[in-house]
Amino acid sequence: MTLLRQTAMAVTILGLALVGQPALANDESAGAFVARFHEALFSNDLKTVTGSFAADAIIFEGGKREPSLEGYLEHHLGPELPMLAGLNREVEVEDLVEAGDVAWYGVQAQLHGLAGEREVSITHATTIVMARGSAGWKIKQIHFSNRRNKPAAEEQTE
Repeated sequence: MTLLRQTAMAVTILGLALVGQPALANDESAGAFVARFHEALFSNDLKTVTGSFAADAIIFEGGKREPSLEGYLEHHLGPELPMLAGLNREVEVEDLVEAGDVAWYGVQAQLHGLAGEREVSITHATTIVMARGSAGWKIKQIHFSNRRNKPAAEEQTE
């Protein structure tokens, strides 16, 4: 069983309570929630991004677990949002499984553009586990992974 499926099963079995600001309507599908989250993420909408997370969300990025949602938003994601708004996102593969009030989503995308004055070209992958409660869908766990794409000249020399 994959880690993603184990995590989704754990969320279901434990029936974790959802806490946090309402981000979306309760009757919205998991797919619509994910689309709205990504729209906010890539348009510098910190309020919607923040409201999409459960207060006890587990966050992995850069090979480590973030100690808290608040710290992650303040020191990591918050400062990155303006940069993300300047990037083009091309989805290569995405999967969404919805099982009642639990859903999991995975995506691999190419991100290209300018971050400030620096050219960015990365392969980005995200896995999201979410649960639906009275406030709608909330992200319970997210894992971001990025890999810098090699310039064409580097690829030709290998």
